[in-house]
Amino acid sequence: MYFKTEVYGLVFEPKNPLNESLYYFLKQHRDALDGSRMYSDLVDIYLEQERVYKEEMINVRTTSAISAS
Repeated sequence: MYFKTEVYGLVFEPKNPLNESLYYFLKQHRDALDGSRMYSDLVDIYLEQERVYKEEMINVRTTSAISAS
């Protein structure tokens, strides 16, 4: 699932379970807050946390693959 924002376009559901509450907050309040500085800051935080989580998962897989060989 996803929702669309004015500035960021599509924002997808989190891969990181810790981001679920922020994602649902952003989705629920998009109509009222989209375009505001606070909303943009929260979307920035959400997207950065997702990016870091994805990088960490890639590193874990890479490390596991190296350890297994």
